[in-house]
Amino acid sequence: GTFPLNQFGLDLKKAKHKWTKELCEKDSDGDGLSNGEELGDPCCVWGAYDIPSDYTESFKASHPGVASEKQTGYARPQCSATTPKVKAPVMGGFNPGETQHVVDVCINNYTIPMPGNVGPRTQYTSFAWNFPDDSEHMFHVVRAEAIVK
Repeated sequence: GTFPLNQFGLDLKKAKHKWTKELCEKDSDGDGLSNGEELGDPCCVWGAYDIPSDYTESFKASHPGVASEKQTGYARPQCSATTPKVKAPVMGGFNPGETQHVVDVCINNYTIPMPGNVGPRTQYTSFAWNFPDDSEHMFHVVRAEAIVK
């Protein structure tokens, strides 16, 4: 936008638009309440796509960038009341025991099926590889790139 950001907007931008513990604990507008307290996450335990606690779901937020919108009668709850009902899985990461590996696989002397050449207009081909015996017992291929030589 073309309008100036308030301090919370600047802090959110500095955090790369991510809800971080540091941003949650900060009091951007200087009203005595942390950003998390103003937005229903006083213990800074919420994460994207979590199923919120009953406390968080029913919370009436105040604006963390406008000091004059401070809540009246606010009482900080026990953190157990603010813990999400279900934590969302972390995206882009690995589960315990999982690791990332990069493997280059080259196939020589393979004719790519081309329309009017070997196959129909759309061609799907499956490949199977034997990996070294010291590798993991199960693989999940997340991305593959064809390199034609």
